[in-house]
Amino acid sequence: MTAVELDDRIAATVLMCPAAVLRDDAIRGNTMGVKYDPLDSPERVEIRKKVIGRNFITVRFPPSIYETAQRYHGKACVVHGTGDRTALYTYVKRFVDIWPGCEWHELTGYDHGFNPDPDAATCIAADFLIRTLAE
Repeated sequence: MTAVELDDRIAATVLMCPAAVLRDDAIRGNTMGVKYDPLDSPERVEIRKKVIGRNFITVRFPPSIYETAQRYHGKACVVHGTGDRTALYTYVKRFVDIWPGCEWHELTGYDHGFNPDPDAATCIAADFLIRTLAE
């Protein structure tokens, strides 16, 4: 979404396990199993020892993440782990489908933090940016 806002200043973007599911979670009032009233969201919601604020919840309603992403026309790369239970495959794959020429890298068994080897994901992202920005 930020790449769209800064489109003329962004030559390339890398999404690493993008959690596009967050919009649907906010609408349902259930983020990572923690429930709240999405129409009257609390000031703070604690999720796995981290806190999200009301703004985090409310800004995820409109506009659609994918409608916004379609307005990005730069080069893109998506890196995703097949073991990711936070950013589900079906949500992540839609970015690849809406961006022609998008690079897709799927790391078998890797979770949302790219465990067991976060450096593998970092190297993919760095390689993409080096190649793309050198063009």
